[in-house]
Amino acid sequence: MARVLLISDEEAKGLLWCAASGGHEVFVTGVRERNPTVSLSTKAKKFFPLPETASFTNEAGFPALATTIVDLARRLEVDVIVPSSFESLKFAIMERDCLTEAAPLVPLATMDKVQLLDDKYSFYRFCCEHGFPHPPSCLLESAADLAKPELSELIYPVLTKPILGVAEQGIEKFDTREALERRVAAAPGSFFPVLAQEWFDGEDIDFNGYALDGEVAVSSVMRTTRYESHGGRGPEVRFTDFVAHPEVSRLGIELVKKSQFTGPLNVDLRIRYSDEKVFFIEVNPRFWGRSMACLIDGLNFIDAGIQLTRDRQWRNQSRCDGTHWASSIVPLLRDAARGDVTARSHLRRLSPVQLQFQLHNRSLELLAKLRGVAPIL
Repeated sequence: MARVLLISDEEAKGLLWCAASGGHEVFVTGVRERNPTVSLSTKAKKFFPLPETASFTNEAGFPALATTIVDLARRLEVDVIVPSSFESLKFAIMERDCLTEAAPLVPLATMDKVQLLDDKYSFYRFCCEHGFPHPPSCLLESAADLAKPELSELIYPVLTKPILGVAEQGIEKFDTREALERRVAAAPGSFFPVLAQEWFDGEDIDFNGYALDGEVAVSSVMRTTRYESHGGRGPEVRFTDFVAHPEVSRLGIELVKKSQFTGPLNVDLRIRYSDEKVFFIEVNPRFWGRSMACLIDGLNFIDAGIQLTRDRQWRNQSRCDGTHWASSIVPLLRDAARGDVTARSHLRRLSPVQLQFQLHNRSLELLAKLRGVAPIL
């Protein structure tokens, strides 16, 4: 067991649960207004509020913020410091020298490695340089780039996506060259830069890993499937489960090796239906949105970071036992009550971990509302 200081930029509920599930004594720090339920969670030994003006995006304030966190870490005598959000992770990397005066950080990459993989265009170029499969793409920085020869070589449909930012945000799809040209020609400056990328029909799949100096210490392959509730008239439910896929695993391991990456990462890939070829799409060089779901696979990537801080030889394996995590349980319950056999089958595959986690969060949301801290989410 380790004494952990978790930096919660904005409601790191899943990561807090993961750290506590690893048997660790977890202290949390963050701005209380941005952590209405985390600040009340029994999974934390104690919550220590940062000043309301504290920001993990304002680099000018980083030295003072780092000093505050160092003082807290020393007072608590913690064994390891864990950033949660992408912004707090970048803060921790930039203030690494200061923070590690108090306690080690979980293993993290250098900023140049993070930027290499996070920037969708630089990642595309990296894939081209190393011969990794990636959909043909073209960087558009202004309407003038419509004249680029590589753009004319793309096969439609084509997606445009901001080169930085969260997956699925700002993505647009164009079925023809003319539609893309109309959009780009009339686009405001805020639209750019974007990556124009060939789209193909396929299955989305993810590689999750925690790496040390280009070697993957623990990894899993995460699959997403969908269920249309109420015969397609209700909301879509997305299921996450974990599978053995040698090619996805090989590509993920090779990516980590070639980039010499350290730290947590989630890699989006896509399997083309026409020939089952696997392509890289983008990388999230950080803890990811479904880190919590990995617990049903027997893997705890927060605990992995903590363990690797103390023992660089520590390893763990995915178990791929068929359990899955649902994006929403209520539609399944409704369909099961109506006699839907498929919904009942999905409910039987749910993990108790998800039910415990969601009940815990729901109780915190109600408590926060009663205290006037936050609305029910």
